[in-house]
Amino acid sequence: MGEKEHKLTDDERAALLKEELKLLRVAEVACDMMVTLVTLGYQKMGLTKETLELRNLDDARLAIELLRVMIDVMAHEPAAGIDDFRSTLASMQLQYARTVGLDSGGADGPEPARS
Repeated sequence: MGEKEHKLTDDERAALLKEELKLLRVAEVACDMMVTLVTLGYQKMGLTKETLELRNLDDARLAIELLRVMIDVMAHEPAAGIDDFRSTLASMQLQYARTVGLDSGGADGPEPARS
């Protein structure tokens, strides 16, 4: 039989967590959150056959607005890729406007298929 694995004490776990928190940068977390908002926002627009059942335009709008605010805040930080996020935001806003137009029966095209 092998040696028993050492189980960490609460104090050891707390010390490890503290070390990890020292290395963690809020700007990195914010960038991860922005990527998540982009992904979730597009999913909630339901632009493909696979994501149509996920369509929730209120959620998509909220993701877009949160992304817009985060970009404004992060523009003051030396975070890489903020211009990419701005471009993505513009694309999302345009696609959202088109999708809302389609959902309301606008002249942009036929109503999307419903399940």
